[in-house]
Amino acid sequence: AADSPEAPVDMADKMAELCTNIYQNGTDRQKTRAMLCHIYHHAIHDRFLEARDLLLMSHLQETIPVTGDISTMILFNRTMVTLGLAAFRLGKIWDAHQCLSDICSGRVRELLAQGVSTGRFSDKTPEQEKAEKRRQVPYHQHINLDLLE
Repeated sequence: AADSPEAPVDMADKMAELCTNIYQNGTDRQKTRAMLCHIYHHAIHDRFLEARDLLLMSHLQETIPVTGDISTMILFNRTMVTLGLAAFRLGKIWDAHQCLSDICSGRVRELLAQGVSTGRFSDKTPEQEKAEKRRQVPYHQHINLDLLE
């Protein structure tokens, strides 16, 4: 019956199903990015404990910095900020501070790919600046920096 309404889909279950498929069949980079998206999804829906447990079990905080993959590092930073904001919304101030302290210690816009640092003493080549601009996330995906402070 093509006219019958479909049962509502539980997006958390759908996300887990899709990520499990990638965990089983994907490359290391795909698995890492799927895990970050899975954590981000939990955090954006205020499921802080699930997100934190996934992060701790995956040991991503130890492996991400050594990968050298800039787009994955940006996704990691954005995931940590979202996790910190979820903790804050739930009143877990210490956890929020733990998540946000590394990111909020300086070049926040750059670390979240929401802007480039433009200084007179910039030591970047024009090619590096172009690459950085290409990595920027669209405005509708920006995380409110005032909220972070």
